[in-house]
Amino acid sequence: MDNLLVHVNTGESIQVSALTPHGADRLGELEPGGEGELYLNPGSYEDIEADVKRVLAGDLNKTGALLHGSPGNGKTRFVRYLSKKYSLPINVVYFLPDYSNLDISLMFANIPQRSIVLLEDFDNLFDGRKCTMPSDQVKFTFDSVINSLDGVHNDYRQVVFIMTVNDILRVDDSIKERPSRFKFVKEFSPPNLEVRERILGDKNLAIISDGLSLDKVIHFKN
Repeated sequence: MDNLLVHVNTGESIQVSALTPHGADRLGELEPGGEGELYLNPGSYEDIEADVKRVLAGDLNKTGALLHGSPGNGKTRFVRYLSKKYSLPINVVYFLPDYSNLDISLMFANIPQRSIVLLEDFDNLFDGRKCTMPSDQVKFTFDSVINSLDGVHNDYRQVVFIMTVNDILRVDDSIKERPSRFKFVKEFSPPNLEVRERILGDKNLAIISDGLSLDKVIHFKN
């Protein structure tokens, strides 16, 4: 089954799109295939990937993961890994101040089957339930977002929701403590000694790179 799920792609590129209330706009594309070793700390992603396999096998309609931690520690890298390994298109949710609650509902209703839905840097948009977008003309409400996550207008078949944030304290409990919305809440922290040693291939370099982000350790290697 694992081999079947990994090799479902047809060799075509994987689309990355921006979701809008009226459909999806193309942002770019990824080439299918492995990303190589993930270099993530053990326990930070394995159960999420196992659930993704269940979704793609049809055992679950959807799953969701809230990834938090300081920048550069693999949150976006993990999204790319899932997309490329399982040939899952990525649909990025962008919130614009002039969207109405209806626009938010339409945007989520248009989410296609078998895809990743990415809500990136959500804590830059909301502090708890308060919208912090640099505009005093925001027309949509926080409730419209969380209600849309519940799938009132969409069955969300084979859909993987991923939200990334830097500061988990800015995320409202209705998101981080509701498994029906985001089943997994995982911290992506700087790589531990074992992971740094795998990246750098040298125990001494691994020791002196303590505290560096994943991106900085990889750059340190190069």
